[in-house]
Amino acid sequence: MVFSRTSLRQWLRAFILAVFVAGFAMGQEARDQEPRDVEVQLLRGKATFRLYPSQLEQPRAIMIFGSGDGGWTDWEDVVCEWLCQSGVICAGVNLREYAETDYNQATIGADMATITIATMKESKQTELPVFYGGWS
Repeated sequence: MVFSRTSLRQWLRAFILAVFVAGFAMGQEARDQEPRDVEVQLLRGKATFRLYPSQLEQPRAIMIFGSGDGGWTDWEDVVCEWLCQSGVICAGVNLREYAETDYNQATIGADMATITIATMKESKQTELPVFYGGWS
């Protein structure tokens, strides 16, 4: 099945909204944990991503959330905050910084796997479903 760029954006927006609404519907007690930077060793050297912990006691999923070519902005920050308030652990990746050095499919795949594993270890959540998304 092939999706147009517009339909993928619409799907992502609907997904984010659904997760956000589901968080309120579940009625779990909120936690107050601040996002923090996590350093990882990627194939191309050290990098940092922003970890947004779930604000619910029982997280629902992990989202590796990449910025567009404009870099990490307040918009991506707000989306990750919304997601973590509804039980999603987010790893915010500035893909503008990442793209400053050439890469191929194998490199980005390995680097995203490294970020995913670091997110699981940092959050102590290894059994949650993982989603990859972002904004461009």
